[in-house]
Amino acid sequence: MKKLSIISIFLIIICFINLNSKPINIALIDTVNHEPYKYNNFIELSKTAGFNINYKSFVDILDNNLKDLKLNNYDGIFFIAGIEFLKGIATQSESSIKFLKLLKDFAQNKNKLIGLILPPINNININNKILLFAPLFTCLDINTYINGFIDNNGNIINSQEFKFINTFLNITFEARNKNYYTTLSNPSGKKQTHANNINKDLFTTLPINTQEHDNLNSLTPYGLYWIKNNNQIFITSNSLVSFADISENFHICPTNFDLRRIINKNLLNMLTELNYLFKSKNNNIDYEKIKNINYPDLPQNINNVGEKLENKGSNYLNKVAWLDINIFEKDNSEAQEEQDKLIKSIIKSSPYLKLWLTLNPNMYFSAIGKKKNQKDLFLNSLKKFTKKLSLSCKKQKIKCPEILIGFEIANNLYAPDLPKNHPVDIYGNKYLDIPNPISQNFWIQEIINPLNKFLELYKNPDINNNIKITGIILDLEMYCRRSSSSFLDTMGFSKNNINKFGRTNLKELIKNKELTQYFNFLKNQAKIIGKYIKNNINKKIQKPFIACYAPSISTDWFYKGFYKGLSSKNQPVQLLTFNNEIVSHQDWLNSKNIQAKHLSVLMLSKLENTQDFRWVPKILDHNHGIWLNKWSRFSEKIRTNPIEIEQAQLNKQDQEEFFRFIQTVN
Repeated sequence: MKKLSIISIFLIIICFINLNSKPINIALIDTVNHEPYKYNNFIELSKTAGFNINYKSFVDILDNNLKDLKLNNYDGIFFIAGIEFLKGIATQSESSIKFLKLLKDFAQNKNKLIGLILPPINNININNKILLFAPLFTCLDINTYINGFIDNNGNIINSQEFKFINTFLNITFEARNKNYYTTLSNPSGKKQTHANNINKDLFTTLPINTQEHDNLNSLTPYGLYWIKNNNQIFITSNSLVSFADISENFHICPTNFDLRRIINKNLLNMLTELNYLFKSKNNNIDYEKIKNINYPDLPQNINNVGEKLENKGSNYLNKVAWLDINIFEKDNSEAQEEQDKLIKSIIKSSPYLKLWLTLNPNMYFSAIGKKKNQKDLFLNSLKKFTKKLSLSCKKQKIKCPEILIGFEIANNLYAPDLPKNHPVDIYGNKYLDIPNPISQNFWIQEIINPLNKFLELYKNPDINNNIKITGIILDLEMYCRRSSSSFLDTMGFSKNNINKFGRTNLKELIKNKELTQYFNFLKNQAKIIGKYIKNNINKKIQKPFIACYAPSISTDWFYKGFYKGLSSKNQPVQLLTFNNEIVSHQDWLNSKNIQAKHLSVLMLSKLENTQDFRWVPKILDHNHGIWLNKWSRFSEKIRTNPIEIEQAQLNKQDQEEFFRFIQTVN
């Protein structure tokens, strides 16, 4: 009998261990993207923390009936809310309403884990950020008011929780002072700004246990946990969920890979605590037991981030200097002095420095060119630049550096020339000041025709002065736009596009469950445009350097298709971004048949003395090349209050040393 009791106790213990080791099944609902690789690190960390993540994009949701998704079989959902989805709520978009119904239906269950992954909203004029997300909280049976949550009788409740959540949403990760380098910025040196950590019976900030580091303390907390209405609610930011993935967030992600590992470890700790809290099913949070959690190590692929790039190939020493030559439009003595300084800086760094000139031929040679009446001024300034550069190279007996033509693609799109064929997203939002990305007419009008006209004029020896153009850089960040600075994954639903696919409207696509097929069509159209542009450039420039600039490497359908069309095995497209490294994403690019080389940025403000030259080999260790932002600042007076983010803070002697360093660095 005693032996039987021991066996029973042993079986109970085994069952308890199995129960607690069983993964928590989570549906990751994404209103923003339909490429899970964008969240690859987060999904890997969640798996390590004991979650089983099943990714469901907005395409998966809208292409299926909610009942068929069987979401109630999951232990929880993590709901990624995007700005486009939130705007769609205001206009009663059927797509947005379906997502709200999904969230509301799931919240009617008990003992579920509900994660709200919210976009950062950095508008300081809106103090009550909770109201912006009120429809989501309402789905969780949490009613919001101006200064608090309210019950069904209109009484304010949970006032402390309201304050904590609102503070967390107000002090976004982008807004927190960071005492470390990112590819964009230097350490702020300011007093750390962050939301306070709170530990209450039913509400806590996460992670509870963190891996401390002086330079990272301002980033905490990463999320909030709240036992409310028979469920467990988790709130965090979309910025954190994807901060170090392929669409790297240059406001948050450290250039120091050790610091990145610590952030990821704290993110893992948060998810591990979340797993424990959900499984414990307690009415109150037991902080003593949480102290004794056995936290897992980082998965190997995330821990190994920062590995050096091997097998770079013969063209790995791509060094590109981004510069303006507007100063050559002037003839006064001060301007001429600045011109000479710029030419000298180029000569001392040549001949292996490629010059990315912001020429924007579209502004002069497009049918809607905003500067088409200033062609003579443009060509004369270019003539002056190439002549001074050519003469200096001849004098120094060195090969002239190559010129890359820079296009900022949306610079002409202002009233009355706003695009008639503009994007519409799946939530019905219209983007009136950017082009439909698969409109071939746009690319012909703004890139191909202006390029061809410009290259024809550049054949004139008086203009080129034996300075060769060897490529182009398409700047895909659309500046000064009110609607969006990039093409989004949710875009593509203009009437023109849908009709081209053979359907009448979005409702018909959804009714026929054709969204997956439709996005393949859109991606293929982007590929066709990319290939069309590449073929035209190849006809005009021998073995051209074809590149695209964007803030990060996007996983959105347009960029996947466009980069694929621009590239081939023998002619990879060059991607210039603020991403810190390419090694961890090379396999994904290859899997999408995107043959690409990556050049990472060096903001020149990182250069304060000769010791800072180390940034260059460090960047080259992890990428196929480097682009320098912004070389033309070398000719300008140094600004110190505030520091110009694109300008080196080097004295004259150190500048000269840097030019020699760039000339020889491998």
